[in-house]
This record gives sequence, C-alpha cells and structure tokens, in this order.
Amino acid sequence: MSKIGVLTLFCTFIVLVPVFNASAQKSKQRYEILRLIRQEKLDLVLPGAMRDNNVDMSTTLPIANGLSHTAYLSMTKALGEKYSSRIVSAENVITDFRVRRVQREIIEFSNACEIQRQIMDEALRRIKPGITTREETGWWAQDQLWALGLPPSYEAATLHLPYLPGVSHSEVSDRSATGQPGYVFQRGDFVSWDMAIGYLNFGSGENG
Repeated sequence: MSKIGVLTLFCTFIVLVPVFNASAQKSKQRYEILRLIRQEKLDLVLPGAMRDNNVDMSTTLPIANGLSHTAYLSMTKALGEKYSSRIVSAENVITDFRVRRVQREIIEFSNACEIQRQIMDEALRRIKPGITTREETGWWAQDQLWALGLPPSYEAATLHLPYLPGVSHSEVSDRSATGQPGYVFQRGDFVSWDMAIGYLNFGSGENG
C-alpha cells in the first residue's frame, strides 16, 4: 500500500472512531436510563400496585407462565370452588404499574416531547408557500429523527411514508388537492400535524 493510501486510511480511522464512540456512549446512556427507571418502578410502584389490588407475591417460572382459557378451566376444576375463588387477575396490577410514573420517567418523557417540538417547529418554519410540499416536510422531519437515532413511535397509515403534515383548511385549494402527498402549501393554509417519536420506551404525540 502506498504512503498516501496508508495516510488516508489513518485519517479515516481518526475521523470515524470519535463518531463511533459517541454513538456507543449514547446507546449505553439510554440503556442505563431504562435500567434505572425499571428498578425504580419495581421498588416504588409495583408494591403499591399489588397492595391496592389485593394481590400477593406468587412464585414465577417464566418459561411456563401464562394460561390459555382451556388451561384456566382445567386449573379451576382441579382446585375446586374454595381455592378457585382466591384467584385474582393481574390486569389491574399491570395497569397501575404502567400508569404510575416515577420522577425519572416524567423527566425523560419531557425530553421526548421537547425533541419532537423542536423538530416540528423547525420543519414548519421551513415551509415556503407555493414551493414546499407536504411530502417534503414529512421526509425532512423523518430524516431529523433518524439522524438522532430515534424511530417514529407508530407506523404511518401509508406504508413507507413519513408523518405528513395535513391541511385542515385552505382558502384556495379543495380537499381533493390538500389530501395528496405532493400538495404544495399555499399562503393562508391551516396546517395540522399528527406525529410522534419513539424515545426509550416512550411514545410522544403532538398536533402542531
């Protein structure tokens, strides 16, 4: 290999390593945040959720947990009426566990909303009446999400298309035109936008 080739490879390595390390550190940081949230939920939320729903702590065997309806009927038949009456559904415990938030969750959800707000705000500011299309705005916002390593929190209704800002009302265009992905925004259009991002285990949602 020539000296120029070696130098190019060395320079490329120097450029790529910091980027790789930064990406890896961001992934590790998100993992640690999720781990801490899970631990706080188990310590602070789960005991109260179980206590409020009169559910005691039972043994667990992950590979065999869960019952089909047929298995449930067989179990209650084997237990008899006396012990079957003590069976308690875990549905309310699960619901309470999910809806009761620890402080760390609230902070991170606020971060998710702020990231989304910034992207939507910048995207809407980039719209030039008579030039910018709905699809262009949606793809730009999608690119910003992927650049941050963030996916949408749910799939758009149209396969492979990003969340497209919509036009709720236009003084110059009719509904058949404003509903098209390639519709060009016009001055005075009333724009609405339903988009959401996936951040950690949270899904934001906002109309802009």
